Amino acid sequence: MTKKRQKVGLCTRTGMPVSTIFIVEDNVMVREALTSLLANEGHDVKAYSTATDFLNAYQPETPGCLLLDINLPDISGIELQTLLAEQQLKIPIIFLTGQANVPITIQAFRNGAIDLLEKPVSNEMLLERINEALTIDANIRTKALSQSVIWQRVERLTKREREVMALLASGYSNKQMAQELDISSRTVEIHRRRVYEKTGVESLAELIDLLHVIGYLKRTVFEE
Repeated sequence: MTKKRQKVGLCTRTGMPVSTIFIVEDNVMVREALTSLLANEGHDVKAYSTATDFLNAYQPETPGCLLLDINLPDISGIELQTLLAEQQLKIPIIFLTGQANVPITIQAFRNGAIDLLEKPVSNEMLLERINEALTIDANIRTKALSQSVIWQRVERLTKREREVMALLASGYSNKQMAQELDISSRTVEIHRRRVYEKTGVESLAELIDLLHVIGYLKRTVFEE
């Protein structure tokens, strides 16, 4: 038991809130058994009998994952998964079902489920999948935090510095940027240096990587 607690604990990142395992299961015996198992493993657990109860209580800023029964009395697990996706709530989902069928399985995985487990499921397999789901959730939240920090840096740039950064990302040389912006090459170099300083990079390659993280190369974000 101690080893399992230590293994699950690896999912908790330093400085991050404690992860919560959310359970949506209408069968009271199954719900209580899952709650007891996970609580004994050291997890914070919140359990609900319906998808509606979960939606009313869920706080997206709470890290964790969702154990979700497919057959629920109000809306199905698949429908709840769709609702969460429509609201861009990226909580990792592990489906539980008494009897899986091919169409539901395909839809669950197509919509991003971590796994679909048939009941009864072994404790070892369930804990392994939960560990995987919590790691995925932690990575998603870390990336989102990184993007927020990068945007804060970008927002410190002046309009001209953003123009220079956009041209840099498009492969313009200093001379080409000077012609495009109708300024001197020396002024371009000053703006380029300030872009590097404010975004915290030391090279064009690092700047490109930074812009990839915030999706700059997929959309125009610096237009006024």
